[in-house]
Amino acid sequence: PVTALTIRDAGIFAFNFQGEWSEFLKPDFMHNFRVAKDTEWKTDRNFPGNSSKMRFYAYSPYNCEGVSVSPKEYSGAPAIIYTVPSSVYSQQDLLVGKTQDIVCSTAPKQIELNFNHALTAVKFVTGSDLAKGQIKSLMISGVYTKGKCSLDYSSAPQWSDLSLKGDFSLMLNRPSIGTSGEMITSEEQTFM
Repeated sequence: PVTALTIRDAGIFAFNFQGEWSEFLKPDFMHNFRVAKDTEWKTDRNFPGNSSKMRFYAYSPYNCEGVSVSPKEYSGAPAIIYTVPSSVYSQQDLLVGKTQDIVCSTAPKQIELNFNHALTAVKFVTGSDLAKGQIKSLMISGVYTKGKCSLDYSSAPQWSDLSLKGDFSLMLNRPSIGTSGEMITSEEQTFM
């Protein structure tokens, strides 16, 4: 799972507009523009020096496996289509973020983007009734493998157009001593 310390990069969508926000607006200022930690999150883009407004949306990691973004011609808040990679090792923590409207003439030099986790992380630990033995594999069955996430949300990212249910499995061949609370999966084996 990604934290404030481990986030590497993000895809940014930025809208520049006059008056009130409209779902007819398009990301005319930035469309899937990469910003990264290794460049201190800086860009060469400057705010227009007028009374227009800006609104930003973002997702991370940038162009990660399974993610496709809404095209530049898409009106309103951008969306991402996510198809869960079949290998658990390729499944990444997906983050989304947004700002409120920012007046360009009074904008700060740095814009703060707070991210939320868009996926559920599933880890496995032993229960109190698991006998000592060998754990050969794990499987999550009948879960959605594809969906659309609007980057405009109130308190938590919302998914729609859920489709293609499927199964995800992980081969382990891991010994278990039969103790309650024993971690079965490592960080790299987190189902997302």
